[in-house]
Parts: sequence; C-alpha cells; structure tokens
Amino acid sequence: NEGNFLMVKKENFAKAYRDLNATGTMLYLYLVGNADGYSLNFSPQAVNNAIGMPLSTARDQRKLLIEKGYLVPRKEGSNVFDFYEITQNNIKEIDIYNDKRFNPYMMEM
Repeated sequence: NEGNFLMVKKENFAKAYRDLNATGTMLYLYLVGNADGYSLNFSPQAVNNAIGMPLSTARDQRKLLIEKGYLVPRKEGSNVFDFYEITQNNIKEIDIYNDKRFNPYMMEM
C-alpha cells in the first residue's frame, strides 16, 4: 500500500538532518508523509497522536522548521504555510510562491 511509505530524496533528507535537531527531523518526516498537495491545520495534538511527540515540542519544532525555511508563510504575515522538502532560505532569486518546481504542501497554523 503506497500510503505506508515516505517518499523523500536522500540528499534532501540528509540536508534536513544536518539543518535540524532529532525532533525537528521527526516533524519534518511527519510532514513529508502527508500526500503531495495535502492541506492541513497544524495540530500539535495530531502530531502527538501520530508519532508521540509532546505538544510543546511539536510547537517548538514548528518554529525551528519556519526558521530553517522548511515552512514558509504563503504571504507575509499569513498563518498559512507551505512545507518544502528542501529549505527555501537560500533561494532568493526564485519566486517560491509561484514556481511550480517547488510543489509545496500547504498547512494552516
């Protein structure tokens, strides 16, 4: 069953692992596990139910993924974020909101 597997490029996972701490990497993998184009409200309780991450840790790691550029606000000041398998921090010359190559996952915080 395809729903039982995560799909992430090895080099993208290796980069995320270097960028994040262990619990940040777990949240990254939880988000990667959502179907492409899947929209969700970020719920620390849902993360806890799925992988056992404490609620406060899920909130802290969400902040880390935002700081590292894996979660990017859809527009400035928005509570809607796109999740990217690769960090967007060093991609300045590309419009990540309109460039189809990045194919983000959307979530509302």
